[in-house]
Amino acid sequence: IVSRAFAERYWRDSDPVGKRIRTSGGSWLTIVGEVGDVHYDALDTPPTDVVYLPDASGQAALSLLVRTDGSESATLAAIRDIVHDIDPAVPTYDEGLLTDLVRDATSRTRALVVLLATASSFAALLAAIGLYGVMAYGVSVRRREFGIRIALGAQPSDVTRMVSIGGLRLAGFGVALG
Repeated sequence: IVSRAFAERYWRDSDPVGKRIRTSGGSWLTIVGEVGDVHYDALDTPPTDVVYLPDASGQAALSLLVRTDGSESATLAAIRDIVHDIDPAVPTYDEGLLTDLVRDATSRTRALVVLLATASSFAALLAAIGLYGVMAYGVSVRRREFGIRIALGAQPSDVTRMVSIGGLRLAGFGVALG
């Protein structure tokens, strides 16, 4: 049995069933089926080519994935009970819920997103504080000029507009430089 990625890599436009492949030991095997891709390493990496071989030792392990509409925990307990009813000597291991598996598989990405959001929020706060400081300094330096403009008949809204446009120009320059 081969994965979809394996089949697309070697038989792009044809069905792999019935084709033959050679194992590293030199024996030829006939492909009897194709299965969907599995992301073994991480969900954000492309799936790898996989060939599933029969287990000649007779000690094959069985993995079971069940979709349910009910309680996942209750279904997991029921499956565990069924397995132990069939054969109490069969061990079960690595039991869990798919939601937990997906959460664990995406935990690194989620942590990176949280770290990036925190850093960008801090950077935006620092930028706002810096812009405020530069604007406050610019207004304090030009305080006499603003007083003279108002004394000569300028409206306070004109002075406010002039300061705001200067601040926007400064912010635009910072964004372009960044």
